[in-house]
Amino acid sequence: MNPRLISRHCLCHKLASACTDTSAQIEDIKNVELWLRQLWKLFDNSPKQMAMYLKVQINMKFLVV
Repeated sequence: MNPRLISRHCLCHKLASACTDTSAQIEDIKNVELWLRQLWKLFDNSPKQMAMYLKVQINMKFLVV
């Protein structure tokens, strides 16, 4: 409609779209995505749980602060 319009798509959105289309077909990817979403919800909604998780990581020496 407008010959002067330059269309640019965000690379991140292209990648997300490609992963969405692919992950629906691969069971392992769907499982990992589910686990990551559940972890995100657990820690995103509770600063107390996040602090406890970080404390455990520090005690296990997997996280250097």
